[in-house]
Amino acid sequence: MERLVSVIIPVYNRQNTISRAVDSVLAQSYQNLEVIIVDDGSTDSTMMILQGYSESKIHIFSQKHKGANAARNRGINEARGEYIAFQDSDDEWLPDKLAKQIAYMQLNNYKVCYCPYELHGKSISIIPEDYLQSDKYEKGIGELLKYKNSIGTPTLIMEKSVIECVGGFDEAFPRLQDYELVIRIAQRYQIGYCAEALVRAYRQNDSITNAEESYKEAVYQLLKKHIDFVDKVKILIDLLVTTHMFDITELDMDYLNLIKSTGFTDNEFNQTVIRHIHRKYFTVVSLLDLLQKKEYLKFENELKTDQFAIYGAGVLAKKILKILQEKGLRPKCFLVSNMADSSFYIEGFPVEIPKKEYRHMPILIAANFDYQLEICRYLNCLEFDNYCAYPVYELENCTN
Repeated sequence: MERLVSVIIPVYNRQNTISRAVDSVLAQSYQNLEVIIVDDGSTDSTMMILQGYSESKIHIFSQKHKGANAARNRGINEARGEYIAFQDSDDEWLPDKLAKQIAYMQLNNYKVCYCPYELHGKSISIIPEDYLQSDKYEKGIGELLKYKNSIGTPTLIMEKSVIECVGGFDEAFPRLQDYELVIRIAQRYQIGYCAEALVRAYRQNDSITNAEESYKEAVYQLLKKHIDFVDKVKILIDLLVTTHMFDITELDMDYLNLIKSTGFTDNEFNQTVIRHIHRKYFTVVSLLDLLQKKEYLKFENELKTDQFAIYGAGVLAKKILKILQEKGLRPKCFLVSNMADSSFYIEGFPVEIPKKEYRHMPILIAANFDYQLEICRYLNCLEFDNYCAYPVYELENCTN
């Protein structure tokens, strides 16, 4: 006999799409199911539409507006089935969705299963694009989840014991709630992958998926909760690439410091952020230049003649020397990582390799961006603790 499936549908103001979602569940070839719909305080005609269904399989619950995660958790608590599946109020299941996934689970002894989905927006695409690579999305799902999610909530089905074990949806997440849930699941269970797109997901203009602020909050919550599981640098890169934080001249430093506090070292955080800004603003008066100038000016104000060194010996180092001399500042020496000639000079100043006695001396890094981070790492390994990179964009583009 078919085991009972509880299909949970949270809904909030979806009068134009809720019927499509519900009808696609009722049309399943797998018929031993109940449909648990949790209205999350809708103010449009959603409830009127739902009350027009006379199907005994449908159970409707209402609550004050608390968000989709709270609505899903209410549905989980009301579910009687041995399986739990999730449908979104603006999406559509293909008729054999439940039958094919359950058969796959039973054949392979899985307690959890998901599938690809068609994403309908300005065009139609299948997520993930390489969805036919079954091994990648089944055996390799644990590694993939460390930096991205390809498991949409409406594609998931699991034994109820699974969600009872790992807990329901985290209501602190305004987005990425499916990602966060499957991370917890993947740490305890093997997740099966039925390599056929059995869900049609429709991107609405007012979808929470389009809200950048909620995404930023969700990334913070994700890193704070799963910093030891996810690839934090890749998550940070994705955050930088997909948001507009660097499209303005003033950064949200409070937010960036919040992200950093989840478990990044100074070096990995700063290098990731600076590299991103460098790539994005390479051909304009960049935000990176503004940031470096701000830090450098504070550093320069503390410099005293004959009590600092310039790291570098190339064209940029000579340009920077000239600029400093015009300000009445002369370095004690130039530094390089190695040298063949022990009596080498630049413009009358000695060139030396780093010495222990210089570890606390201000060191001004005079190199192009590609080498700045490498030099910082080198000085850090030598336990130098007072260095700053010169903002070189304008100098690199100067031909004189």
